Amino acid sequence: MKIGGRAHSLKDVEYIGKIGLDFAEISLLDPVKDRLNMPPWKTLQDKYQLDYLAHGVKEGNPWELNNLQKIFSPIMKGLIDLAHELSIGLITIHFWLDHRFIQPETILGKIEILKRLVDYADTKRVIICLENMSEWGDDFTWVFQTVPGLRLTLDVGHGELLSPINTSYELITRYTARLCHVHIHDNNGGNRVEDDLHLPLGQGSIDFYSILKLLQTSGYDRTLTME
Repeated sequence: MKIGGRAHSLKDVEYIGKIGLDFAEISLLDPVKDRLNMPPWKTLQDKYQLDYLAHGVKEGNPWELNNLQKIFSPIMKGLIDLAHELSIGLITIHFWLDHRFIQPETILGKIEILKRLVDYADTKRVIICLENMSEWGDDFTWVFQTVPGLRLTLDVGHGELLSPINTSYELITRYTARLCHVHIHDNNGGNRVEDDLHLPLGQGSIDFYSILKLLQTSGYDRTLTME
């Protein structure tokens, strides 16, 4: 398994390279502004022999399909282009599909947007991974059936929120074949956005031993980002 760190800045990438992690997961948020970082990103990549993964822009209002179609989707296509130029093969995105909060017709529209993005990313040899937010296993059933090329980023910290038991156990078991990347960070559970604390491991209440053991037993041996 390859271990990396989340990099929100060039300084973060430098630190990740210095401590010898395998890769940096960089933020790609704006196709125009991020293009200015291409030369220093490539310099640091060569200097430390780092691989890059990417985390895309947030979706904005998760209920507004018009915004997602006209603003989010074009931005994501530009970011997929940048990922291709940086030889980044995987980009993680947030695209909330929790049936407790998103209406079925909105979810169907969002799945269509995802399908078009995944098809476009495939032409650039970039994998799109959907990161779990508050979703349970059933929330992903239809999207994975409808979009065969879509993959899963398991966020263990998010799995502790809005659920009586960490959803990582169910997601690992049900979607082993879709799992392409993992995020780990700690928290104390909760039901609010503010409870997503992104603490160092051991400073919250998540049972990482059991979850990582299940991950290992499932045969997962890809990439893991310390967030």
